[in-house]
Amino acid sequence: MSLTPIVYVQTVASGAEPMPFLAAEFVASNLWSMALYIGNPTNIIVAQAFSLSFLDYSRWMLAPTAAAGLAATTVLYLTHRRALPARLALPEIPPASVLSDPWGAAFGAANLAVCLALLAAAPSLGFPLWAVTLVCAGASCAYGLCAYVLAPLWQRRLPRPPQGRRGGRSVAELLPRSGRGGATPSSSQFFDAGNSANGGGGSGGDASKEGAAGGSGAGSELLVWAGADMAAEASTGARAPLAVSTNGAAVDTAAAGDAAAWRVQQQPGLAPFELDHTPAAPDAAPLRPGDLDSAAAAAAAASAGAADEPPSGAAAAASSLRTQLAAKRPTFWGPFWSVPWDVVPLVLGFFILVEGLSANGWVDRLGAALGGSARSLAAGLWLLGAISVLMSNLIVNQPMTILLTRACMSPAFAAAASAAGAVAPAAVRHNLQAALFAVVVGSNTAACFTVIGSLAGIMWVAIIKQRGLRTTYVQFTRLMLPAGVASTAAALLVLWCEFAFSPY
Repeated sequence: MSLTPIVYVQTVASGAEPMPFLAAEFVASNLWSMALYIGNPTNIIVAQAFSLSFLDYSRWMLAPTAAAGLAATTVLYLTHRRALPARLALPEIPPASVLSDPWGAAFGAANLAVCLALLAAAPSLGFPLWAVTLVCAGASCAYGLCAYVLAPLWQRRLPRPPQGRRGGRSVAELLPRSGRGGATPSSSQFFDAGNSANGGGGSGGDASKEGAAGGSGAGSELLVWAGADMAAEASTGARAPLAVSTNGAAVDTAAAGDAAAWRVQQQPGLAPFELDHTPAAPDAAPLRPGDLDSAAAAAAAASAGAADEPPSGAAAAASSLRTQLAAKRPTFWGPFWSVPWDVVPLVLGFFILVEGLSANGWVDRLGAALGGSARSLAAGLWLLGAISVLMSNLIVNQPMTILLTRACMSPAFAAAASAAGAVAPAAVRHNLQAALFAVVVGSNTAACFTVIGSLAGIMWVAIIKQRGLRTTYVQFTRLMLPAGVASTAAALLVLWCEFAFSPY
């Protein structure tokens, strides 16, 4: 289910209809999980009941999984081919531009790879699976605590270096007292204040006596001049405006025909301003007092013209996707709040129901009823496959698998199978193993019938709901059912062939 948000974001950014791709991702994740021991908790339940190793399990389930995947892919394509675009124009976004924590991404990927490798080796090494997942989850939690809780606290305690120094005097030092934190001066006052700041009272044409001026406040305009005390201006004698900032948006004065190449980095809430010096051309035309309004107007006109021109589809998609990804800052509690906790009471209630049935003897009764199906391989396999799909869509696949596995492994099932005329105990065990692998098939493919067929379906609906995409139970069934029926039939058929032509 971790791929669901990724598929959704990519399809929306490309302009395609997301639901066919989300359906394919959901079906593939549930069907191909049959192939591996650790692909689904239901696989682990059955494999542990027969003490199967990782390789023994996959030896039986690889072929049925491939058949189910091929059948589902064919059905999905035929069902949704009209909604599929001829070509996906995916936006090109460098990962580095949206990774807010590259070290965290690298650590998380490495931790996930180690976890999967240990889970695959755990049955052979004798490690409990819960211990492997607990250790890896603890490692991720420890990184989040250090990176997103302790590190920011430590940085706040460190002394801050003085700001606004870069070779010359800061802008705040050059501003007159009347321009600091007070009312915003007019465009002509910028020049008067600048002359006062440098001790000069010359006119706008006196380049050697013009300094810096500015204003702050909501909706203010900031004009900064390079004064005669600056090293570059002292050598060239040119007078170059640094920048014009209107309502917090930097306006390059070059847009108004000025050759100035100074920039101002205005950091809201921090003072003084910092200067980033790129010397202007010696013959740069001076900016006169009345040019402030024209520079701002030219920049506003350029912005309006750019807004009138609709961006291309790929550019707009890339910009939107980059904004969405960059806005998600990692936090320590983020993964916890992203978990769909509202489904926990539902699933927990089904587990309690199974334990209650087991404690009251219903597991033995169910085992005795199902034991007669072991008289033949085909009867047991197809019956248990159908029952597992049906019960999964009543009580979710994981509690269903626990219930049917206990029933099939009970003495009542073996007694009923022997009484039904099975040839030998080896044949009974052979048919029982085939029936339980059919339960594995049903527990995985049941997710493609209704939302309640698996915990994955409940989580999938909750995840896409968080992205603003809603689907009802009826819509989900209409979307997934054809692929679910085809994949179940294909997997059970191949599984029957495997056991029919294999020795006891």
